[in-house]
Amino acid sequence: MPATRAPVGHRRTVRRPSATARISAARPGVVLDPHGAPFPGPNATLPVARSVAHMALDAPLRLEPVKAPLIALEEATWTRVAALDPARTVVFMLSGPIEQHGPHLPLGSDLFQARLVMDTVVARVREAGWTVVLAPALPYTTAVLSRRFPGSVSVRKSSIVPFFRDVLCSFAVNGLVNLVVVSQHMDPPHVLAWEQACREAAAESGARAVEGYERLLFDDLRSGALRELLGEAVEGDSHAGMIETSMVLAARPELVAREREDLTPVRLDFERDLRRARDFRELGNGLGYTGDPAAGGVEIGRRLAHRYAERFAAIVLDHLRGEEVWDRLSIRHLYPG
Repeated sequence: MPATRAPVGHRRTVRRPSATARISAARPGVVLDPHGAPFPGPNATLPVARSVAHMALDAPLRLEPVKAPLIALEEATWTRVAALDPARTVVFMLSGPIEQHGPHLPLGSDLFQARLVMDTVVARVREAGWTVVLAPALPYTTAVLSRRFPGSVSVRKSSIVPFFRDVLCSFAVNGLVNLVVVSQHMDPPHVLAWEQACREAAAESGARAVEGYERLLFDDLRSGALRELLGEAVEGDSHAGMIETSMVLAARPELVAREREDLTPVRLDFERDLRRARDFRELGNGLGYTGDPAAGGVEIGRRLAHRYAERFAAIVLDHLRGEEVWDRLSIRHLYPG
C-alpha cells in the first residue's frame, strides 16, 4: 500500500520516544528527575553533563568528572562557611606583590600568573572530592629589589610574617585547617616569610598550610631544565623576561605592552647577579627586567602554566592526604641565612 503523503502546507507529525523513555529503556531501574536526567545513586561518581531533556535525541550521553563545590569566601555568609565539612574543605588564596615587571608588564603580573596556575590546581582538587573556598588575594608582600620603581609596594618581612600567620590561624581556629597559598613571587624573603608563617600557624592553631610553587621555578632555573624546555632564549631570565612575559600573555594578554618587542635582552646570572643585587635599578639597563621579553609567546606561557600547575597539584593532593611535602616546597636550603 503506497505511503500516504501529508497535504501540501501541512507537516506530518512523527512521534518519537521521549528522552526520558529512551534513557529509561536503555538503563532500566534508573530513577529520572522531571527533566529526564537520572538522579545520582549513592555510589554515583559521574553526573550527566547536562539535562537529557535538552540534548539532541541522537546525541551520545556525555559524562564529566564530578567536582566538589567552589565557594568565593567574600560572597558567602558565615553560616554557609560553618556548614562546610572541615575534613573535606580546603582554603586557597593567592599571594604576591604589586611590583614592577619592566616597562611592558603590569604591576600585578605575579598575581595574574599565579591565578592561571591556581585555576588548574583548584580543578584537580575539586575532582578529588574536596570543597574549595577561594579567599581574596593578598596583594602586598616583600618586593625588595623593586622598591625604587613607582607603583611598587614592598613590606618588611618582619611585618608580614605575623600578618600571614594571623590570616592562617583565623581560618584554622574555626575548623578550616587545610590551607594552600599559591604564589609565583620569586623573592626569597617572601617565600621564607610564608614558610615561617606556616610553621608558626601550625604550632599555634593546628593549621595545615603550604605555600608554593616558587621552589619548582627555582629548581628549573638552577638545573637548566628551562633551557632544555624553551631553548637558549631563556638564558639569563628570572624577572619579567621570556618566562613571565609568556605567562602574562597567556593569562591577561591585553595588559602586555607592545613595546616588549623592542626591548633588548638583559642576560643576568640568577645565582651570581641577583643574589648580590640590592635593586633592579642597578641591574642591566635599569628598566626592571632580565632575560628577553620579546621572545615570549602565548603558547610558551600555556606550556609553563601547565607544567607548574600539574606538578603543584600533585604536591597539594599529597599534602591533603596527610603527607609531608615541605621537602618539595621549601627554599630554606637555598637561602639558609
